[in-house]
Amino acid sequence: MTASNSIETVVICKQVLSENRIDRLTVIALIAVLVVGCFVVLRPFLSALLWAVILFFSTWLGVIAFGLLGVFLGPTLLAIAYPLFQEWSSQKHKSKVERSIPPVKR
Repeated sequence: MTASNSIETVVICKQVLSENRIDRLTVIALIAVLVVGCFVVLRPFLSALLWAVILFFSTWLGVIAFGLLGVFLGPTLLAIAYPLFQEWSSQKHKSKVERSIPPVKR
């Protein structure tokens, strides 16, 4: 959905609401369905596209750093470093007290 389509949708909704053709709740429900539909369709596509871009750059940066061997090392190092970074960033936000208390075994 482009910006011009969004503006046209807002203008049409404004006209509909000002003319009292349709109940306002119906218009809000239609807009909500449209937004949720776009979210459900676009989010997986953009997520997959983002990973493709990350893989592309990791390959090329691996080639720049390690030469031809970097074609394999770049994505491999990314695959190792990404979960480690996620774990580190989740631990960073915990307080020292939470980290020092061992988990309860059941």
